[in-house]
Amino acid sequence: MARPVKLVLWEMNNPLVVLILFVGLILGFAAVHQAYLSVGSAVGGRYPATNGQYTALNFSTKSNSIQIRALEGDYFYTSTGRSITGDLRVGFGVYTFITILMGSLIFRWDRDSGYASVLYSLPYSKSTVFVAKFTAFLTLSLTLYVLPYLLAVIPSNADILSVVLDVLKSRETLKIFALSIYAVLYTVSVIAFIASILPGLFPTIIGAFFLISISSNIFPNVLPPFSFITVPVTYSLSPLEARFMIPGLIIPLVLFILGLYVFERRDVV
Repeated sequence: MARPVKLVLWEMNNPLVVLILFVGLILGFAAVHQAYLSVGSAVGGRYPATNGQYTALNFSTKSNSIQIRALEGDYFYTSTGRSITGDLRVGFGVYTFITILMGSLIFRWDRDSGYASVLYSLPYSKSTVFVAKFTAFLTLSLTLYVLPYLLAVIPSNADILSVVLDVLKSRETLKIFALSIYAVLYTVSVIAFIASILPGLFPTIIGAFFLISISSNIFPNVLPPFSFITVPVTYSLSPLEARFMIPGLIIPLVLFILGLYVFERRDVV
């Protein structure tokens, strides 16, 4: 077990990958922090005092003003709760671009730079190498998605940390987080598969960027991964629905198996 872990750490410690990850963390933090400040300044107060069992919450839209009643302590429906939850979906365009660069380097840099012959001379099978690369790529992608959000939201609400934790544990927040994880899994699996079938680093970057651009610019409400980000989260919505699980879990699993098969049969160079 220790040897595959070392291989994963080796893939994660590529200086170029680390540099791109660091840049992505900065850009992601800037996007989330700016979005949080913008929403906070637009809606005004953070959260209302709750002296009784219920509290009235007002939300203004372009057409009218909506008033709802929430149970005391149900902070998800407060302005702070909406800001905290909404920021889970902020900056995904930045994340996908950085993810494309990281994945392309992880899967193609060793072959294009010429040190693949050294890597594959080690006592590892090609399938083990692919799984290690995929594990490293998925770990870095999840870090890129989660860490900027935590760094932007938690310190900004350190004085009401219990409220933040209540919002993060709410059912609606967990639904959004699950859909976002689907988006990350889909993106990672697509990039890994493209890197396995295309002949070089730059074709992989261009091919992955083309597919992601179609989703983000032409059909963001229909095609993954951005369909996970744009779907409205309602009380009745469930991440376990087939329309989410097929592109979020089944397709990534199929692409992982196909990528593993292609990777196993390709030459080292």
